[in-house]
Amino acid sequence: MIRCVGVEEHHEENYIHEDKFIKTTNTNFTYEKNSQMSSLDRLRAVEVLLAVVEGGSFSAAAKKLGLTPGAVSKQIANLEEHLGHCLIHRTTRSMSLSAEGEKYLELCQPLLHGFDQADATMMNLKTGALVGRIKISAPIVFGRREVLPLLFDFMERWPDVEVETLFEDRWVDLVEERVDLVVRLARELPDLNLVGKCLGDYPSVLAASTSYINARGPFERIEDLKGCDGLMLRARSSELTWRVGGQLVRPRLKLVMGDLSSLVEAVRRGLGIAAVPKAWIQQELNRGKLVELFPGKLELTRKVWLLRKESTYPTQLVDNMASHLEQGLRQELGS
Repeated sequence: MIRCVGVEEHHEENYIHEDKFIKTTNTNFTYEKNSQMSSLDRLRAVEVLLAVVEGGSFSAAAKKLGLTPGAVSKQIANLEEHLGHCLIHRTTRSMSLSAEGEKYLELCQPLLHGFDQADATMMNLKTGALVGRIKISAPIVFGRREVLPLLFDFMERWPDVEVETLFEDRWVDLVEERVDLVVRLARELPDLNLVGKCLGDYPSVLAASTSYINARGPFERIEDLKGCDGLMLRARSSELTWRVGGQLVRPRLKLVMGDLSSLVEAVRRGLGIAAVPKAWIQQELNRGKLVELFPGKLELTRKVWLLRKESTYPTQLVDNMASHLEQGLRQELGS
């Protein structure tokens, strides 16, 4: 739930709207008929609703929008009357969105985001410079290692661009979370109704710590892997196998993790053997803290994908950022 924290000074209001009296007290509303609001009036009212939620009170929203608290309250009441639903629960000490309010705002936010993108696109066309806000998601470690430096380069070139990052090892909902571009590591894409490109391969290796090998090894033949402690990703735990040198190996399942970052950490701690991106452990391999088992024989290569929502009118900012990330990541991957 999105909760609005704060005490509203104008808890009870009387005013005239369309020649009829409306009284609001807490969440008890009396509607004689549904008000008919134009599209522009509804858009303005939704903007006010969002400001109330973000600011935590009518007075904070009024200050942000340059209105009086009474005008803000009236906008919300008009919208509630038009929809026939209470959108905000009011008490003497706090406010919170009703279930209907949460659903309505969830459905309206992509529309508001679309207006922001349209404004940014028109500004870009007018000035020739890139301005606006863009949100990008990537896996945690890959995002920090590979994506973040490219974002810094882009922001140095275009100082009026605002960037928000969402680095998480999960598939994000681009619409619900308002993400413009997403970078993902996967052998193949699930059906997410996204468009994008495969930028290159990101090879994995079978790895273990020297302490684990000393305690449970040696692993000289591929058959020796069958009794090892296998560390697996949840996405692949249904298979519980590796293909090494043409052989299908089923280790003893020790641990199932939900993300690659945790999987790498489990390998470092000596809990077992896992297939992890080689680039993430290259320093430990060079120092001899981790060991690559059966080099070149693991048949597992994740691919790097750059994805976006389908859009009839993609913004110039998103297009330019996508091109920048594609060029930089292809160069890093050698593809």
